[in-house]
Amino acid sequence: MTEIFSSASISSCGAGGLNVVIGQNPAIDGDFWVSISDAQNKDVQVSVTDILGQNLYTRNLTGITGSYLLNYRLQLAGGIYVVSASTSDEVFSKKIVVVR
Repeated sequence: MTEIFSSASISSCGAGGLNVVIGQNPAIDGDFWVSISDAQNKDVQVSVTDILGQNLYTRNLTGITGSYLLNYRLQLAGGIYVVSASTSDEVFSKKIVVVR
């Protein structure tokens, strides 16, 4: 599957380990994606919290190798949220804005 991402709508992190790209920011109607690569067979936890820190969604991915793309269509109210991807030794977090 080929996906085209607008460089104006993504945030990424990949300093020598886990590579995470979060896109479609602002997230229209709660639609966004998370791309994970270079996890080196690690377990990765992806979570979404509101701006107050309340956990709204968590997904645990076991033994990730290669690349993994998660597409989300969460029923979130308009506002600011934090999307995080973490392993036992790395954490990447990014604020996203949901527009309704």
